[in-house]
Parts: sequence; structure tokens; C-alpha cells
Amino acid sequence: MAAREWLDLIDRGDFSRAWSSSSKATKSMYDSKTFVDLMGFQMRPLGAPVNRIVESVRSTTVLPSGMTGDFQVFTYRTTFANRTVLQGVIVVDDGGAWRVHHHSIGPRQP
Repeated sequence: MAAREWLDLIDRGDFSRAWSSSSKATKSMYDSKTFVDLMGFQMRPLGAPVNRIVESVRSTTVLPSGMTGDFQVFTYRTTFANRTVLQGVIVVDDGGAWRVHHHSIGPRQP
């Protein structure tokens, strides 16, 4: 599942399905309940999404954590009802399918 489709799940509050479609590495870090709770804590205060534009996309084979693989790093400027943020999504080639490995919200790119 690509970054934008995954973000659509998050936007709808379908955190459980977002977890299910995340990378194997992400699922090994968080069980479903923890992931759903964390995403709700992070996303609900922002309100409904109003606008999202791509700020940048880049490819890399090594993440700052040292993890290696084929990654695409997306940065979006997203306006929600209550705040505008930079939203980072890292997708990884996970056995032939692009899956979300990491999601962040903040003032800096992932």
C-alpha cells in the first residue's frame, strides 16, 4: 500500500487497517492495540484533514536508524482543522509490496 492510500486510512480514523497494511518491521515494533492507541493520541487532536500537498519525495537505502532496504521518504504539508503540520511517511519495499514503515508529525522532515 502506498503512502497516500495509507494516509487516507489514518484520515478516516481506520487505525486498525493502517496497522494491518504496515510493514512487517512496524508490526513487530507495535501490536495492533498499541498502534491504534498511539495513532489516535497523535491524530485526533489535529481534527479533520483539509489539505495535503507533497513537499518532497526521496529514495534511500539506509535510514538514520541504520536500517537498510529500499525506502521512499515522503514529506507532506498537511492542513488539518486545528493545525498545519509536516507529515512524514517512510515506505519500504516489504517483500515486493510498498508498505508504510514509519509515520511522523512535526516541524522537521523524517
